[in-house]
Amino acid sequence: MAGSGQAAVDALAGIGGGVVALISTYPLMTITTRLQTARSAASKSSKSQQPSEDSSQQQQQLLPLSLKSLISLYSGLRPAIFGTICSQGTYYFFYSLLRRAVSGGSERHATLSISESIFVSSLAGCINVLLTNPIWVVVTRMQHANKPFVQTVYELYREGGSLNAWSKGVLPSLFMVSNPVVQFALLESLSNLLRSRGIKRSTVNMLLIGALAKLFATVLTYPLLVVKSVLQVSGPSNMLRALISLYERHGVWAFFRGIETKIAQSVLAAAILYAVRSRLQAFVRRVVLFLIKKQAALK
Repeated sequence: MAGSGQAAVDALAGIGGGVVALISTYPLMTITTRLQTARSAASKSSKSQQPSEDSSQQQQQLLPLSLKSLISLYSGLRPAIFGTICSQGTYYFFYSLLRRAVSGGSERHATLSISESIFVSSLAGCINVLLTNPIWVVVTRMQHANKPFVQTVYELYREGGSLNAWSKGVLPSLFMVSNPVVQFALLESLSNLLRSRGIKRSTVNMLLIGALAKLFATVLTYPLLVVKSVLQVSGPSNMLRALISLYERHGVWAFFRGIETKIAQSVLAAAILYAVRSRLQAFVRRVVLFLIKKQAALK
């Protein structure tokens, strides 16, 4: 299969896995966003309060208490699905093309070194951020304020036009490219390890290595995610001011608020994504090859 054809297969498989993972874990995403962007009700002197107590109180306030609260946890799901389709499609399409280019145009199972995996993941991640950031600004605001899509877009436009939507949180988002970089570098290493030892790439194995890679990447890059959410919701106009403001209001723990929920969501989503993507990849590839052969037979 040609490079662009394989890239399309990878993109479709990534989209399918991403959408399933998103819908499965979306309420946890919303809770995490609200924890990250919530202002403490206490005064600035409360920074000396124990971090675990502050986080626990906020989680109790934000957990769903009724059907209405439960429904509100799905606020922004539709644009999030659209954003996931765009993000996963963009990322995996360029990841597949770049992976094939770096490996010299060899087959899709060609082994990449750690440095090659980091380069390919970084470049694909940066392209994805620059193309899809406005979608995620809208989604984050809808999760935070539970407002309709049209109202959210209108308010965002009034604040600074279309450029405002693109630039909100784009810098920490670019830094956060390190998250999938770490994740996919680990995935490549663990997949190569399984292959070298002759271990079958079963669904259970894919779930385990996907979850392990995402866990490590999430803990490492979580402070950047908090800053990005604060910038996208409102707050300071640049990354440095956001860092200073968060530290002055809540201390060091401000950069780890909601990390427990995020770890649960990220690990579960990554496991589902990787398992579903692996299965869809094989299925879509068979369908495409079948269609190609059928079309060739008709000529």
